[in-house]
Amino acid sequence: NFLTFRRLCQDSLPSGELSAIYDCVDVDRWEVYSQWRDKLCCSSVPELRGIDSCDEVRSVCTSNPLIEDIIRENLIGVFEVENGYVPPVEQPLGHLLINATMQENRDHDKPFELFNTWKSQSETESLSKRGQSQPWIENEGCCECRRHQMPHFFHSSHNVSGYPDDKHQPIQITISALEMVDVSIVVELLHGRYYAEFNDYFGTIDKSSLR
Repeated sequence: NFLTFRRLCQDSLPSGELSAIYDCVDVDRWEVYSQWRDKLCCSSVPELRGIDSCDEVRSVCTSNPLIEDIIRENLIGVFEVENGYVPPVEQPLGHLLINATMQENRDHDKPFELFNTWKSQSETESLSKRGQSQPWIENEGCCECRRHQMPHFFHSSHNVSGYPDDKHQPIQITISALEMVDVSIVVELLHGRYYAEFNDYFGTIDKSSLR
């Protein structure tokens, strides 16, 4: 089996409240369940006989609420045996919880419980190829960022004033925009030992200067 560290998500509900915190892998589990359910609806299973369950044009379940009730009551055990888990009751949106303490949960008594287990490496690889299926999160903001090649300065390094690199100094970046754009500046901490210092430095004062 292969292990991947779980990520926590929490969605904003239409009522304005927040959903319960859940494992982001539920987004993939819901997708698997939805495809399984659509096949079931269009397979003329006895449990759905007499119900207009299949949209034959799109080969998906119709919007009849009885379908979900019947599947959850009589057929969900089949899905659980085939896939090894009970799917979410509602479709999760996959909004990443921005809380480092809860994400890492460094005081957990059984750290291995923070990992998801996959039957094969192909399952883990499929999670990192979201662009080939559906985007991980469909909303505006930093979640739509795409990695770009960085300037040469960030790919080279040499010792300066006792530091092991030459990055401990103010950095100026010039960006030329050809149209109206939104710029998101993201600073990533790579070592959990320095959370306090990181929060003290970036948490109170805006360190960026736009001209």
